Amino acid sequence: MNNDIILNAIHEFLSNHYVTDCNNMYRLDYSKEFLKFGLKSPNYKDDLNLGLLYVTQESFTIVGFISGSEITLNINKDINLKSVVINFLCVHTQLRNKNLAPLLIKEITKRSIFFNNEIALYTASKRITKPFNISYHSNIYLNQKKLKECLFIPERSNFTITNLLHAKSNVYYKVRSVNKDDVDVLFLLLNDFVSKYKVYQTFSREQISHMFINNKCIHTRLMIEMNTNQIIGMFSIYNIPSKLLFDNKHSHINFSNLYYYYYNKNYISVNHIIKEAVILSKKYDYDVLTFLNNMDNKYINPSFVHYTTQKEDNNYDCLYYYLYNYILNDIKSEELGLLLF
Repeated sequence: MNNDIILNAIHEFLSNHYVTDCNNMYRLDYSKEFLKFGLKSPNYKDDLNLGLLYVTQESFTIVGFISGSEITLNINKDINLKSVVINFLCVHTQLRNKNLAPLLIKEITKRSIFFNNEIALYTASKRITKPFNISYHSNIYLNQKKLKECLFIPERSNFTITNLLHAKSNVYYKVRSVNKDDVDVLFLLLNDFVSKYKVYQTFSREQISHMFINNKCIHTRLMIEMNTNQIIGMFSIYNIPSKLLFDNKHSHINFSNLYYYYYNKNYISVNHIIKEAVILSKKYDYDVLTFLNNMDNKYINPSFVHYTTQKEDNNYDCLYYYLYNYILNDIKSEELGLLLF
C-alpha cells in the first residue's frame, strides 16, 4: 500500500466496479486517501490485500480485489476472538459469472489461517447465508435541493432539520477537535462505552490513534463540559461519496456516515451526538447524514430522522452482518457495538 501505482489501480477499479444500489444509479466511490487509510490499519499485512490481475507485457488490469484487516472481536465481554474483517470484495462487472468471488474468498481464507486468524467478519447488502444481525439505515437530509436534482429524494419532499438544530440542552459544552494527547483518554472511554454491547471491537491504542487521531478521513470531535472541563462526549463521522451513474450536473452525493461515539449519560444523550454530527456534516458540505440502528441509535429522536428502513427488503437499505467459522446466535441491533466501513 506504499506504492502509488498500485493504490491508484485499486482506486480506479473500485470506482468503476464496486457496490451500486439496486437500481444501478449510484456507486460507492472511496477516495484514494480513504482506501490508503482503510487498507493500512495497524499491523496490516500486505498478504491480506489481495488483487486478481490480468497481465500483459505492457501493463496490468485489476479484475478482482479483496482485503482483510485484523481486529479483536469481543462477545459478551468474556470471549475474545482474533478475527479478520473482510472488506472491499469486488469483481469486474463483466466477469461476475466466472466464479472469481469464491476464488478470492478461498485465497484470503488460506492466508488468514496462515496468520492464525480462523474467524472472519464481513457485511453485505444482501442475504448470503444466515446473518447474526440485520441492521437498517436511517438518513437525515442536509442538502435537499441537491438531493432532488440527483433524484435521491422526490421532488415534492419537504424535510427540515430546524427542530434538531434548535433542540434545547440543559448542559453547556464546547466542541473541539482531537489531538495526539487524547489517545489515552479515548482508549479508556471508547473501550468502556462499547463494552456494554454484546458484540464489539476491543481497540488498541494504536488503532485509536490510527482511526481517530492521525488521519484526515475520519473527523472526530470531543464534547467538553464548560464548568468542569470534563469530556462528556465524543463522536466521529466519515465521508464516502456515491458516484452518479447517469447524466447529471452533479457527479457525486456526499454521504456523512456516523461512526463511533461515546457519551456520559449523566450529562447528555445520543440526541446531542446526532445534533453535533449534523452540524459538523454541514460544515463539510455533506449532503446526507446516514447511520445504522445499532449502538444506541434506536434512541435517536424519530422527529430528527427523515428516512428509516422499515423492514428487510431488496433495496440495499439493509446491512447483513456475518461471521465465518463461528456460530453466533441472533444479535439485536441495539446489542451490536461494531461498525465497519
